[in-house]
Amino acid sequence: MFSVQTKATEETPAGRIDISVGDAFEFGMTFTLKLFTSVSLGTGIERWSEQPVKMDVLEISGDAWDSWQDKNDYEYVAGLGAAKMGLEKVDE
Repeated sequence: MFSVQTKATEETPAGRIDISVGDAFEFGMTFTLKLFTSVSLGTGIERWSEQPVKMDVLEISGDAWDSWQDKNDYEYVAGLGAAKMGLEKVDE
């Protein structure tokens, strides 16, 4: 599992997507996506929500699988995961 930070939008505060490998099959993979958002404790301290506010499954196959060949695994999967959630990842 790895995490990717996302930018805030009008609908969603800054977040973190946890990405886990779900399944692998010939010429494809699935990943589980869990979005956590920043929650204010009211004291100027923020933490991540305890439960995911959104969950989804990312399947990489077909053209997306073929395009993965020459790319950094983390950057590629993180970018697709953030896009699947309708968010933009923070550039590191």
